[in-house]
Amino acid sequence: MCDCDGYEAPPDRPADDADPCPFCGGSDTLLIRENLPHVSYVVCGGCAAEGPVGGTGATAIRLWNDRRKS
Repeated sequence: MCDCDGYEAPPDRPADDADPCPFCGGSDTLLIRENLPHVSYVVCGGCAAEGPVGGTGATAIRLWNDRRKS
């Protein structure tokens, strides 16, 4: 794991504002923040689908929600 000049990722948390998974319909989603600055994405707890990477948690959730509409 990279310490990236002392950067420590915040803990994963439920992605409460995320839409249900576009693949399985599950609503058990997590916002994942990697140990690299500006790397966040949503993961479905039901089928393990991963959303696009966003620079912030809010961006990752928006990208996840936009993907559902396409």
